[in-house]
Amino acid sequence: MESIPIQICRFLVAAGLGVFDELGSGGMLYHLGLPPEPDEAVAVRPTGGFNADPLNAYERPTVQILVRGTADSRTGEVRAQAIYDALHGLRHQLLCTGGNWIVSCSGIQSGPNYIGPDENGRHIYSLNFQLITRSTTRRN
Repeated sequence: MESIPIQICRFLVAAGLGVFDELGSGGMLYHLGLPPEPDEAVAVRPTGGFNADPLNAYERPTVQILVRGTADSRTGEVRAQAIYDALHGLRHQLLCTGGNWIVSCSGIQSGPNYIGPDENGRHIYSLNFQLITRSTTRRN
């Protein structure tokens, strides 16, 4: 099964919030890190998570999503809010075709956090989410 960050990229594509190129040579959605180009880009990366439930087959991964816009801070802010709105409160569904069953997904903060501009003056926002997923590999 694909990683949670890749599944989130696929979810965001289905929600009309970006283009994902698995090879990392095009699109605007990336797993793990932000490339130098294009200006507008979104990176989804794992951030560890919380203790798994030892009695039930549930995992509690966390992810950080970095949204980089242009020199106009509004471009990144609007995309970051749209991603937050799409993921926060997601529950009782597959994350993507062939993906994990999402019991719930919630923002760790109450919305996107402004990080500041990068070295090229492009504004970056951070979103952090906790997911509860049904494990497909553990007993219980």
